[in-house]
Amino acid sequence: MRHRVKTFIVFLESLSYLLTVSFLLHTLKIRRVRSLFGKLTLVPKAMRVDGSELLLSYMVRRAARFVPGSTCLVQAISLSRMLASRGVSTTIRIGVVQSAGGFLAHAWLDGPSGTIIGGEELRDQGFRHISDLDLTAA
Repeated sequence: MRHRVKTFIVFLESLSYLLTVSFLLHTLKIRRVRSLFGKLTLVPKAMRVDGSELLLSYMVRRAARFVPGSTCLVQAISLSRMLASRGVSTTIRIGVVQSAGGFLAHAWLDGPSGTIIGGEELRDQGFRHISDLDLTAA
């Protein structure tokens, strides 16, 4: 498959996950959202394009520009589900940093090779890990 076509398909997949995750987080109670995320697969296996963690992360960040409410949590969950559908195990991490007005929270995604998305804020602002987000528990 040509590189441009593959990249475009991954972009569309990223966009669909971001829209779905953003909508679910803004409209449903967290208990219901957690039960749905464990099952969330938007692209049938036959249509899925293999991609590296780097390509998928890049496409999620690009697609996030077009989806209102694409917070760090929405991006981490979306990429986590995309990678899970390809057999890659990841962990969504939540961290905080103290600011002038209280605390700021941040979510990022760790995988087998390290931080996949959200690492820029970790380095730049010094967020400290406080918890992992488990989407498989109901």
